[in-house]
Amino acid sequence: MDSSRKIYSHILQQLGAHFPKGEAETMAFWLMDHFMKLSRKDILMNTEVSDLPEALHDALLRLQNNEPIQYVLGQAHFYGHDFYVTEAVLIPRRETEELVYLILKENTSDHPKIMDIGTGSGCIPITLSLELPKAEVSAVDISTAALAIAKKNAEKLAARVDFCQVDILTQPIPIRQLDILVSNPPYVRKLEKKAMEAHVLDYEPHLALFVEDEDPLIFYRAIAEKGLVALKVGGRLYFEINEALAEETSQLVTTIGYKKVEIHEDMQGKPRILSAIRQG
Repeated sequence: MDSSRKIYSHILQQLGAHFPKGEAETMAFWLMDHFMKLSRKDILMNTEVSDLPEALHDALLRLQNNEPIQYVLGQAHFYGHDFYVTEAVLIPRRETEELVYLILKENTSDHPKIMDIGTGSGCIPITLSLELPKAEVSAVDISTAALAIAKKNAEKLAARVDFCQVDILTQPIPIRQLDILVSNPPYVRKLEKKAMEAHVLDYEPHLALFVEDEDPLIFYRAIAEKGLVALKVGGRLYFEINEALAEETSQLVTTIGYKKVEIHEDMQGKPRILSAIRQG
């Protein structure tokens, strides 16, 4: 037997050489909760526990190799729910929560028809389905592995979402008369790699992250153009965007023929979301 505080101190020591103090402390609590079912209160009370589990020891090694803790734990928190994640999907981000919030705030239909393009873990459509129980929600992705994870998350969270495999660059959007079309597509230019952290570059799927420098808006163009067919008149288009290309993305969507094209800043004041309306 050992004490929970002693194990906590050991974990903190292992992580302290690789992460800032606050981040290491948070990780230590998450690890002990996940692998040992110990709360902060248990640690404060110095509860007696078994020795360090082998799985937790392995997790520490993975974290020391820069693997994101969400992949190590196999889950990521998003909009009040825990989503299963692996290296086949991006880790859901806070700014994507803001995208979902904006959609919910601006939705005017009791039973909207919604499509998500490039769904990854399914965090966007699943959350919209849970928040709008009468909605008809669909989602597509090119990745078979990502779709399997999205379906698993929908089943786990009891969300009604229809998934199918689509290459949006070569195939049409498979649903018509949509009220809402949303996408968080690949938008990071390869020239931006040097500014990215190792845990993102080494572990998150490049298929879902990167676009060629020569045509960084390729997915926005394809989705917006096909959205003119898929969206009903007055239907809304939502994108998560590259903050460095906000103006270019806005001009593109305007040129394609949408109206009321707006750029919305995230909580850090960065231009991160685009919304637009399909004209009649």
